[in-house]
Amino acid sequence: MIKKYPGAQPLNQRGAVLIISLVVLTVLTIVVLSANRGVVIQERMTSAIRESNVAFQSAESGLVEAELFIETIPGIAIFSDVGANGLYTQNNGPADYSDPAVWDPGITRLAAETAPGYETRYFIENLGAFAIGGIAQDISLNNDYSQPEIDTVAEVFRVVVRTVGPNGQPVRIIAGYYSANLN
Repeated sequence: MIKKYPGAQPLNQRGAVLIISLVVLTVLTIVVLSANRGVVIQERMTSAIRESNVAFQSAESGLVEAELFIETIPGIAIFSDVGANGLYTQNNGPADYSDPAVWDPGITRLAAETAPGYETRYFIENLGAFAIGGIAQDISLNNDYSQPEIDTVAEVFRVVVRTVGPNGQPVRIIAGYYSANLN
């Protein structure tokens, strides 16, 4: 049963509470959406950093693989001026590593895949033979320390490695030098 108070008039409701509620709800929605945008941006940044690290580690792995490959080379005769199979003679290696044509198959070697979707390629340039004996008295190469030191000649190689991520990004290029006694 509804009680009526004497002298009470019906209130004129014009929807003011509804309008204020909608304004508050709109402001809260904007605050939540802007907070979500920040989270999405942070997630993208974290993903980019991770992909960059994976690409760098893949390039490092390619460098190690190239060094191991150098140890299996039967001699410098397999190097060519045009870089057949990624092996260049002295002063004939590519200079502009950022040029995508440098990394074509046939003039580079494909490294083993270390991360799904990442392609790692490398090339090796023979820089020539260098005498490394006699540089330091307390270093002995291929010596059991009881033999007198002799001049040792080693071939020096420049190894350049490039890794490309799954969607063409990120790209990491690293270079290193390696010496070996090719007999």
